[in-house]
Amino acid sequence: MILVVGPNLAVDHTVDVPGFQTGHIFRTGRSLTVAGGKGANVARALHALGMPVHLVGLVAGWAGRFIRESLAEEGIPATVVEVGGVSRTCTLIVDGSAGDATVVNEEGNLQITAAHLAELERVLDEWIARARVVVCSGSLPPALPASFHARVVEKARRAGAKTVVDTSGEPLSAAVQARPHLIKPNRSELQALAALDGRLESPSLEPEVAADDAGSQDLDRLAALARSLLVRGVEQVVVSLGAAGAMAVTGDGLWFARAPKVPMVDPIGAGDSMVAALSAGLHEGLAWPELLARAVAAGSCDVTTFGGGLISPEAVEELRRQVTVSPVTIA
Repeated sequence: MILVVGPNLAVDHTVDVPGFQTGHIFRTGRSLTVAGGKGANVARALHALGMPVHLVGLVAGWAGRFIRESLAEEGIPATVVEVGGVSRTCTLIVDGSAGDATVVNEEGNLQITAAHLAELERVLDEWIARARVVVCSGSLPPALPASFHARVVEKARRAGAKTVVDTSGEPLSAAVQARPHLIKPNRSELQALAALDGRLESPSLEPEVAADDAGSQDLDRLAALARSLLVRGVEQVVVSLGAAGAMAVTGDGLWFARAPKVPMVDPIGAGDSMVAALSAGLHEGLAWPELLARAVAAGSCDVTTFGGGLISPEAVEELRRQVTVSPVTIA
């Protein structure tokens, strides 16, 4: 099975506000309130794809009770450790008319004791022992150390499981030191990681490239940063490039997958569905570059739905036929 470790679970409240701007009063169109956070989105997408999945995370207070009940209602298998305080609520404002979104992520107020940590370690040990693939997904609550995902990677590697990491900043830098099987940063996260590790003076603040703007110079630069991670022990790097698609950098080759043009409904969660498809492919033993193509198809499917991780196998398979994959040659 696939174990998703997403400690920073949340209540995700998504609202559709056409023409959203700050400083104005709006009435929302449709809205959706579900168990959220990146880990929940990944587990939701894996469940939708029919994969054997189990989610582990932390919850607290009234919001934690909602998260627990919401996961159960969706049929997503999960073990959540109850701690003190209250789980965070994130507000996701989607402007479907413009195809963009504004995200307000609360930090939350989890109060974690030594007893809570011991219970979390027990749960992780129990489920890692059963997993073929372990996914470390999302940010960490302030009460957990930046090395948390790295420790999970080390546990999983000792147990013989493949590991996928999708986080950012110091938790990503620490996880790289643990030599995960695969990491999936987006363009800005990869540049920020390079800056944090001293390989760039500062991260680029440019937006994700558009579908027609993923030129060879941009791909060369990103591929060079990704290849430096392979030298440090990461086996595979998938760089998500927004509407452009994604690039895979492995010891066997480099590939760029161009995403199909799809109607943009809600961009939030596309990366999580990509991670779900990558994890599913690793679980099934899928080879590159087909693994990359399916991940891009899953991400493209996600943006056509309202809410993160809400994909279907049929829609992903249809979009897979529209994904084009090309080898990347570095000068």
